Amino acid sequence: MSRSARVSFCMIVRNGSATLPECLRSVAALCDELILVDSGSDDDSAEIARSFGAKVIHTRWPDDFSAARNVYLEHARCPWVLSLDADEVLSDVDKDDFIRALEGHPTTAFLLPIRHYFADGDVPEPTLPSKLHREAPPGPPYMATTIVRLFPRLSGMRYCYPVHESVVPAIQRAGLRVGHCAIPIRHMGYLNARKDSHAKFALYRSLGEKKIVEFPEYFLGYVELGKVYLHARELGAAARMFVQAIRLAPRCVEAHYFLALTLLRQSRYAECGQLLRSARRRFPANSDIRQIVNLFRRETQAIPADVSSMPISSRPIQ
Repeated sequence: MSRSARVSFCMIVRNGSATLPECLRSVAALCDELILVDSGSDDDSAEIARSFGAKVIHTRWPDDFSAARNVYLEHARCPWVLSLDADEVLSDVDKDDFIRALEGHPTTAFLLPIRHYFADGDVPEPTLPSKLHREAPPGPPYMATTIVRLFPRLSGMRYCYPVHESVVPAIQRAGLRVGHCAIPIRHMGYLNARKDSHAKFALYRSLGEKKIVEFPEYFLGYVELGKVYLHARELGAAARMFVQAIRLAPRCVEAHYFLALTLLRQSRYAECGQLLRSARRRFPANSDIRQIVNLFRRETQAIPADVSSMPISSRPIQ
């Protein structure tokens, strides 16, 4: 194997023993070293990792996902880094094809598609409708996202943000291009999410609040925290987050969609209608905006005429 294509598989984990073996089996043959940062497991995650030949680094949870991930970047030794979470599995890929792709793109960081599977009738709210799919013929439903999970290990490559952490700022500083990798990651975490949903919500809320304080100009931080508040039905707080996201990034479709959804749930129909008129002009072909417009029409047809026919307010959305 060419030295230029050697890969460090890196991950953080805490009590991931139920899914960790399948995760590690999916990457062990592709990678030259396995590194696991354990942030306080009281199960046998570390022993499972060592059985695959992984180097295990024990650390206290730093209350920051980027800080935890940067620990493994300090220990990785190969020119490439591949990362999964313990409840994720890399789909089958031919090793020779994988290596050739890396050798042919030495200055590219790769976005990988992730399929977040969930049970029928248990959609991981809040989610853009365009991200919801179902495997044929018919298979399980899933939510589709992409994220950089495979990248060159260069000097200065670090994760950023305490939650929804990213290497994209470092990639941009390094002048790397971002490409798309067709190998899907299968994420099973939503299938078992209910058992720890309260603790996860509290963590994502506290780290999301920390994130917008530390990065007040980063619009996606407000979208992410707004979705946490929306899921918890803290609608006033959610609306404020989405409004701020739109102020920072007027072309953010996601912020427009979720602000409209929040206003609908608050019965703020006039303000919602005003927002949607603007969104339709701004994003005339967007399917998510069309869906929320249709939802608005269905709901306003069901309310008393003196409310649904209210004139559009000139008062700014708060």
